[in-house]
Amino acid sequence: MRDGTIAAAGLDVSADEPNVPQRLLDLHNVTLLPHIAAATVDTRAAVANLVIENVLSWFSSGLALTPVPEATAFPEVRINPALTLP
Repeated sequence: MRDGTIAAAGLDVSADEPNVPQRLLDLHNVTLLPHIAAATVDTRAAVANLVIENVLSWFSSGLALTPVPEATAFPEVRINPALTLP
């Protein structure tokens, strides 16, 4: 970036958010965004649909379609999806 090998960059994520290295802030050919690239109408709709599909899957089978890694650390543990709420 400094020597012009890369003409410009737009960055949406940094390794240690919200702390951005000063050397990136000082570059004139870098545009930094506050982690908002996924804030489009289409992306938000897709996320909402995925949440709905996961909830429906959870209550029908006890399994999420897109589980987080922490939830898959113990695959033998299953929660009964037929829980009754007070």
